[in-house]
Amino acid sequence: MLYQICCDICNVWKECIFRNLVITFVFVLGLAVPQYIICKKKNKPICWRQWIHMGITLCYLFFVLELTLLGREDGSSTGVSLKIGGTYYPTIRSISFMIENVLLFFPMGFLFPWTFQKLQKFYKMFFLSFVLSLSIEVIQLTTGRGFFQVDDILLNVLGAMLAYLLFSLGKYFGKYT
Repeated sequence: MLYQICCDICNVWKECIFRNLVITFVFVLGLAVPQYIICKKKNKPICWRQWIHMGITLCYLFFVLELTLLGREDGSSTGVSLKIGGTYYPTIRSISFMIENVLLFFPMGFLFPWTFQKLQKFYKMFFLSFVLSLSIEVIQLTTGRGFFQVDDILLNVLGAMLAYLLFSLGKYFGKYT
């Protein structure tokens, strides 16, 4: 099962990492250059650490978009599953998909509060992860790029909140501040 999960993640990673890095670099550069010019004119220091955090976070977001939406063809799959646990079957493949859904949003629980200080509250991270996951599922349903599954939303939010809990514990003990 672990082998299957690693293979799935590596295959997707290999397909889109270069494109995501280029898009992220161009996007961050497009935001950073005007900020740099403004700071130079006003003689203010530039917080490069924040820009690095933002670049990593944007690269992650582009990866999620590529994996869940852009890497799929329109009309490739459609359907709705509103039953909680409706996508679970006692097979290795089913369990792998569940673990992958948790892992998909796990980085979000670290990266967003690490990058954006205003998101260092539980309810804000919960709401953001829920809205992002719901948005992906709705777009998948309307474009036919995937199934709308309540399980996916729940598992995505679970992954983000588990990571946020670890982030909060780390912050509490002074390791990620």
